[in-house]
Amino acid sequence: MGSVTPASTRDPVATHYDALDRWYRALWGEHLHHGLWGPNTRDRLEASEALLRALVDAARLNPGMHVCDVGCGYGGPARWLAAITGAEILGITNSPAQAAFAREVSADPRVDIRLGDWRANGLPGGAFDAVLAIESLAHFTHPAEAIREMIRVAKPDGRIVIATWITGKSPSRWANRWLLDPIRRTGESPGLAEETAYQKWLKEAGAVEISVEHFGPQVRRTWSNAMLRAVQALFTDRALLRDAVCHPVQTWRLATSAARIWLGYRLGRLDYAIFTYVR
Repeated sequence: MGSVTPASTRDPVATHYDALDRWYRALWGEHLHHGLWGPNTRDRLEASEALLRALVDAARLNPGMHVCDVGCGYGGPARWLAAITGAEILGITNSPAQAAFAREVSADPRVDIRLGDWRANGLPGGAFDAVLAIESLAHFTHPAEAIREMIRVAKPDGRIVIATWITGKSPSRWANRWLLDPIRRTGESPGLAEETAYQKWLKEAGAVEISVEHFGPQVRRTWSNAMLRAVQALFTDRALLRDAVCHPVQTWRLATSAARIWLGYRLGRLDYAIFTYVR
């Protein structure tokens, strides 16, 4: 599939995830994404897998398909997707800590996790049956550039599936100033945008819409669950407590961001969508 351009060590997103690596792995595990919670959902892992099943359906993944996971994190979704569908997954992350963890735990030959910069990925055009972005596009200053690359590396008729949190329609000045802009800053998410922005970027890049599904009410419990586990961890995990003391700024930013995101969903200022398009 070709080589991937190394990620810049000065990338603020990579710095964010590397500095909070212990927290993310302790509280989120291998799945750094929302979950779909229903009335009978037992725990965070079950909710996370429910979201991934929605992506399997959207991308129509089958054995032997070549799939690219843009911003793959620790590779948990890639490993799960390969095990469940039999597809071959190439994941790209710009975080050295995430790439190192993925290399240590990955034993599935169908999964290839690489450290790289998606904006200049060096992958051949038309190489993948499906290209996924699971909550990674908001981290790009210019998501349209990332979307153009997704479409470029997809085969003709290949599916482009983007799972992402989005803002509500036409957010007010108050919502932007006190809620959404702080979330963008503290979560290194400058690309957090409205649904119409994603539709515009995808259309301009040459993709054709199949569906846009909304899951705001189903995902918001992710954040109350995460905050509860974080408080419990501070009293039970000395390593995490030491990490919080050693990285107070990053830890505080993570905590305040989580609280704002939870509030954003409760107030309807945030929503969650899965965009399914075809090249």
